[in-house]
Amino acid sequence: MAYHSRFYADGDDRLYNTSWGFYVIATSHQDHNECSRIGRWHGRSEQAEKFVGGISREAWGNGAPSFDHLWMGNREPYRREGRHIWQNNGYATTVEVP
Repeated sequence: MAYHSRFYADGDDRLYNTSWGFYVIATSHQDHNECSRIGRWHGRSEQAEKFVGGISREAWGNGAPSFDHLWMGNREPYRREGRHIWQNNGYATTVEVP
């Protein structure tokens, strides 16, 4: 099992707005048997989000992640479509990096 995160920002590696300050948007998912033709699937974003939040807690302290902190309006109920497992509660975990 592998956990993947993809980070999205503009040319200077960060975005900015007056409410949040500097920020980067990221997505996370699990890959299972990604290099095999047997039993391969990807998804389960909620588990991957919690894993990445745990890593950020280890790196920057207990106050760094705020789990399910920001409503994004992109809820996806748990379901399988081929090799993709959809799952998203619509809330993003925010991570404050010093």
